Amino acid sequence: MSGIDICPLNNKSNYCIETLNQWFIANRLHMNVGKTNIMVFPKTKSVKLNEMNIKMVHQCRYLGIYVDDMLTWSHHIDIIYSKILKYIGIFYKIRNKLPMVIFKNIYFAFVHPNILYGIEIYGNTSNVYLKKLITLNNKLLRILQNKPNKFLVQDLYLNFDTLAIPELHTRQLLILVHKFLHHPHQFPTAFANYFTSNCTIQQYNTREKENLHLTSVSKDFGKRSFKYKTSKLWNQLPLSLKDYCSVKQFSSKLKIYLQLADIYTTMCNV
Repeated sequence: MSGIDICPLNNKSNYCIETLNQWFIANRLHMNVGKTNIMVFPKTKSVKLNEMNIKMVHQCRYLGIYVDDMLTWSHHIDIIYSKILKYIGIFYKIRNKLPMVIFKNIYFAFVHPNILYGIEIYGNTSNVYLKKLITLNNKLLRILQNKPNKFLVQDLYLNFDTLAIPELHTRQLLILVHKFLHHPHQFPTAFANYFTSNCTIQQYNTREKENLHLTSVSKDFGKRSFKYKTSKLWNQLPLSLKDYCSVKQFSSKLKIYLQLADIYTTMCNV
C-alpha cells in the first residue's frame, strides 16, 4: 500500500490487516501474528491485529528473498555471501584431488544456485553492495580451477561455461522479456500490455520501430526500474537473437552473446 500522508496510510494498513483476518476466520484459518511482519518505506505508526502490534522489521524473508526497507538488497547479498563463504576451505582441500569436470559439477550444485536465485531482483542493486559477492565468486572459481591471482577473471567463467554476476543478472532479465513477448500466456493477463512496441505508437518506418518503447527517464533510480532497464537491454540485442521463439534456444544463444560481449569489452580495456 502507498500514500502521501502517513496517517491515512496507517489507517488503511490497519483496515487491510483486519479485513484479511476476517477472511481467515470465515475460511476457518488463523493468521499468526507472531509470524506476520510489517515493513515501512520509510516510517509509519503501528499496525495492530486484535490489539496486538504487528512486528515492524527492517528486513524480512519472502519466498527466499530478503527484502530490506531501503531496497538495497544488502541483507540478501549478505545471506548469499555467508552461504557460499564456507566452501573456500572445502575447495582448498579438494582442489588437487578431483578432475575438473567434477569441480564444475560441484560449483553448479553448491554455489551457482545460491547466486542465481532471485538475481533478477538483487542483481539490480549498486555495485557497492554486489562487489563482495562478485569477488567471492571469482575466488571460488579460481580455487576450483587452481589458477593464480593474475589469471583473467573472464577466463574463469569461460572455463566453466557460465557468466559473472552482472551478466547473469542481464541474462535472466532478458529471458523474462523474451517470455513476455514470445510466451505471454505464461503470465497473468494483467501483464498482457506491460511492454509497448514502438510500432504501435510510431507512424513512420524507422530503425527504432521494432524496438520496445522507452519512456523518458532522467534519474538513475528510474533507469534501474524493471520496465526501463529490460526494455533498453532488449533493444540492444541483435534482431537475429530476438527472433528465437524457443526459450531454451534463446537462453543458450544469449549466454554466448554475453560471453562474446564480455570478451570484446575486456579487449577494449586492455
